[in-house]
Amino acid sequence: KKSKTKATQSKKQNQERPLIYQPLQSIMSEQLKPLGGVLDGVLERLSIIEAKLGISPGAALSAVAPAIVEDEEIHPRLVAYDEHIQRTLVPFTESCTALGSEMESVGTNIGEVWDAVRGIVELGTKCKKPADVPKGLQPHLKPCQDAMAKIRSARIDRKFDWHLKAIMEMLACVSWVVMSPPPSPANFVKDTIGASDFWANKVRKEYKGNDKEGPAHVKFCDTMKAMVLDLSAYLKEYHLSGLAWNPHGKDLSDAKVGEASKPAAAAPKVAPAAAAASAGSGAGIFAELKKKQTGDGSSAATGLKKVSRDQQTWRKEFKNPGGDVPKPTSAPVAAPKPAVAKFGAKKPLGPPKCEYQDRGCKWNVENQTKDTCEGGVC
Repeated sequence: KKSKTKATQSKKQNQERPLIYQPLQSIMSEQLKPLGGVLDGVLERLSIIEAKLGISPGAALSAVAPAIVEDEEIHPRLVAYDEHIQRTLVPFTESCTALGSEMESVGTNIGEVWDAVRGIVELGTKCKKPADVPKGLQPHLKPCQDAMAKIRSARIDRKFDWHLKAIMEMLACVSWVVMSPPPSPANFVKDTIGASDFWANKVRKEYKGNDKEGPAHVKFCDTMKAMVLDLSAYLKEYHLSGLAWNPHGKDLSDAKVGEASKPAAAAPKVAPAAAAASAGSGAGIFAELKKKQTGDGSSAATGLKKVSRDQQTWRKEFKNPGGDVPKPTSAPVAAPKPAVAKFGAKKPLGPPKCEYQDRGCKWNVENQTKDTCEGGVC
């Protein structure tokens, strides 16, 4: 009896409940009916358009998927680093090659160091910052350390001792990847120039007067310094407070050693059509004139007469109709400036003196020349 009374009470309560206590599913289904009709109409229209274009839904999805993979862009930090390599590292390695085969191998090893640092920069774009940066990057620093060990153990001619010492001092800047401010990585890299320039200046001094071998050695010193300065500018813009990381990336422990991509190739040169299109500018005109210059120095402008002032019809004197052609007026002759004595010119000497002064017990000898002192005797 008690169970029957409870059931009848629950039925009465359900009947007496207001609308807000009805099941939500029935309410939502009634409200979504108009929206479902709109979506059905949109799908019908899309199917009609696909039928007219001859595209199946599966083919459209398969065509979009690879396009998304191909349009994946390189991170701006990597793009800027690749530009730094093309702008400064390539000229430096070329200057090493110009010094001989021994320095060429050293330049190749320095290129490997810079490529290894690029891999670490790429890790920063994909991974989160670890709790201990030096410890987390230790496995990924091995390619860089191996290349530096090859440079340190190189056996080259004694005349390149100062070159090698300057390089080893310069390579200290590579440790910016594991440091944290202060100082900032840009200032730390810039400070390494002093130590490398100490040995580079010895190279400059030794080959200063050597016109045959001197330019190649001086270029080696200049390109090395320019590379460090450009690296400092890059760090100031993209890694101001240390190696930049990706807060939404994966863990550094999940990254494999050596998975970094290769540096981007150098930008292609301007095509001839693009160069011809820019020939309308002033620089393009002068370039065309220079191409037409022959071996004897004559060009398209050779033999042209100079246009005098009375032939320049663009002037305001020619805008008066019926007026006489003005004659050029000669420019006023400037008055000659008084001659100014050149720096270091000799001043006229005063009267010669040769006297003994009691006060101080000394001789006062002034303005004595070979004319006033016959035989060198005052």
